[in-house]
Amino acid sequence: MTIFLHPSLRLSLIGALGVIASGHVQAHVTNWNLLDTATTVVGSGVNSDPCAGLTLCQSSANFTRYSWYDGTQAQLSDSHTVTTNAEAFTFHLTSDAYVTITDAAYGTNANRLNPAFSVYRGLLPALSHDGASPDESNPVDFNSPLFASKMSSTDHAPGDPNIAHYIDDGSGTGLIENPAWTQPFAGSGGLTAEQWYAANYIAHNGYRDTLNGTTTGGIDTDPSSGNFAGLLHPYLGQFDAFGNWSMNNANGEWGQIDYISSVSSTACNGQNCGETTTGGFTNPGHFEGNNGAIESLILHLAAGDYTIWAGGESGDSLDGIGGGCIGVNGGINLGCSAGAGNYRAAISLQINEVSSVPLPASIWLFGSALLGLLGFHRRDDHLERD
Repeated sequence: MTIFLHPSLRLSLIGALGVIASGHVQAHVTNWNLLDTATTVVGSGVNSDPCAGLTLCQSSANFTRYSWYDGTQAQLSDSHTVTTNAEAFTFHLTSDAYVTITDAAYGTNANRLNPAFSVYRGLLPALSHDGASPDESNPVDFNSPLFASKMSSTDHAPGDPNIAHYIDDGSGTGLIENPAWTQPFAGSGGLTAEQWYAANYIAHNGYRDTLNGTTTGGIDTDPSSGNFAGLLHPYLGQFDAFGNWSMNNANGEWGQIDYISSVSSTACNGQNCGETTTGGFTNPGHFEGNNGAIESLILHLAAGDYTIWAGGESGDSLDGIGGGCIGVNGGINLGCSAGAGNYRAAISLQINEVSSVPLPASIWLFGSALLGLLGFHRRDDHLERD
């Protein structure tokens, strides 16, 4: 079947793809070092800084209610809206240790943020951002008159055959289904291209099928959509709450951070939900959190660099800019005004040397519950003072 693109739509298509190619107007990633002895106060005008005078603690007033949650979805999330200034929280270990990470919301909006966070091994380059070439969020083929989707050059699955489901019909205005899509190809072990993509691209496995959109609904075949030949549901960005992800900066510095664990009331999905060994030791791939104002997690980590991405999970904004925000966890999270920014939270660490006696597996559950109780008391004190 041939699908035609009306010539009058091509200018609007070029304009739309130009926005995709250039990306949103963005800040660039800042890595706040939790080991800095001087507290950095991020943002202003939203309650007092809960990290003032403390070490192993950094706070931001730029958290959003929705974008960490968006990173749990197939379309992923724009890192620049996890906090409105794309803030990551990092630390370095010189030897293995048990690390307790706490993410606590503060101030008058504390009960509306519902904090959640993910922990990764590695660092992203400073000033990196979604959409920067060659690690684009939604790369397109500029040699095609249709600006059709193409395979990512940085995070495609190993052995990707680069076989598109739809190809140009030769006129430059329409698509036809690629005959190779339903045929086995060399080295596939007898799988057709369709079967290979379905088997090798699953949610949160660290790879993005930007050519065929296997996990995001496929290719847009509607000539009147303004997104013709692109992904039916384009990636919002590269932030993945449950998997590995990568970015680069304008200087061409590229980096990937590898998923270790997360804590949230949003259910985990993907291959990392059970246990992971990315941090050098076995850790829970996901810990079931709560709908409250504090989350905590205990991990056993080897020496190295680590990154925390934290945000809110109380609302969903699939356009990536705050519109269409809805409550997702109910209760204290109903309503969704001021969806972007104006939420204060603090990320803090406790680092303990490894003891000679291994900790039992139950310590993660007990430790998180205890920290939660203590954290609520601390937060109540801050709320009374605000």
